[in-house]
Amino acid sequence: MLFVKALKVMLLLILFVFLPSCSNDKRIIHELHQYQTNLEYKTYEKESERFSFRSRIVPLHEPNLNRITSWYGNHEVLILVNDGISSRLEKYNFYTGKRDVFYKSSDFIMQVQPNSNNTYVAIESKDISNNSILAILNAEGDMVLQKKIAVDFLELAWSPYAPSSLMVTSYYPSLQTTIEVMDLEQQEKQELHIEPYVQWFSKDQVAYFDWNNGASLQAPIKIYNIHSTTTQHLSQNAILFDSIPNYFMYMEFKEDVLNVKFVDSTTQNEVNSFDTPVLDSHAGYIWSPIFDWSSTSNLFFIFEAKQAGSLIDYNHGYQLIVYDVQAGKKQDVVSVDEITNLDCSPNGEWCLMGAQLENLVDINTGEIMKLVNEKS
Repeated sequence: MLFVKALKVMLLLILFVFLPSCSNDKRIIHELHQYQTNLEYKTYEKESERFSFRSRIVPLHEPNLNRITSWYGNHEVLILVNDGISSRLEKYNFYTGKRDVFYKSSDFIMQVQPNSNNTYVAIESKDISNNSILAILNAEGDMVLQKKIAVDFLELAWSPYAPSSLMVTSYYPSLQTTIEVMDLEQQEKQELHIEPYVQWFSKDQVAYFDWNNGASLQAPIKIYNIHSTTTQHLSQNAILFDSIPNYFMYMEFKEDVLNVKFVDSTTQNEVNSFDTPVLDSHAGYIWSPIFDWSSTSNLFFIFEAKQAGSLIDYNHGYQLIVYDVQAGKKQDVVSVDEITNLDCSPNGEWCLMGAQLENLVDINTGEIMKLVNEKS
């Protein structure tokens, strides 16, 4: 519609400039009017097609739904179903409504992490003794690896660069931690002698917080080469970080804003950055907004507070925005009252949000659709 409005303005300017010299040439006026009408018709036609496209989404009906766990492609998600006896992971296509059982377990499934091209899925479950069961399945749902680990919980991070490489951080009851990189194709594993929190930085490097001076709200980020074991300094004070192929993001606290920086993972040079308001927690920690980004489109999504203030009595709502990392452009998507969980599709056209990720957001229009039927 913005294009149609702009076109009307352009046509008025054309008429204003050229009609004095050709006031008797009604053919020009007729052709301009016809051209405008045709373009408007095509625009409305596309919007109608888009509406029809959205209306074909099939809501999920599942009374035992625990939550939607993650995307599995651009039109398919993985859903977790608990019936009180077992946990079941299913693939669900929201265009067709088709459901396929992917994995079943008598243990309670805690987390599900597909890799970047959906060739592997890592699953952490908890048994009755609170041991973690790590299961890795291929795209057909066949078991590739399964092992029991006596830990409180696991952090699982697939490499954005090598789909068969999984980094596993184990947190033990003794407060000790271990970090291990497993290569499923080469059937190799390597322990990294660094401290968590850790994320991938490039194909051969990971980023981690340097806690040498003790735990704090902010810490330096260092880059560790998993082959040479050498380290490099990236940032002096950051509160969190994450990565996708080719880009690395970290946040720094500056007075009443968070500065979100994006770095080229090859050159380590800053590509773009923007500021977002921060809310004061009054509890000794730095509040950070929920964010996600699509793995193939370089789009970064974040719930922004509409203004800085106190987290305790903040009631001004939040704006889901999308930021194009390459272009350095920010765009509003939709306004919400409360921050929720967020998970966006690989192509950046949709986001799931809500306690169960039950709502589907069209990024192009900001329209929110119920993906899970309320009677489920």
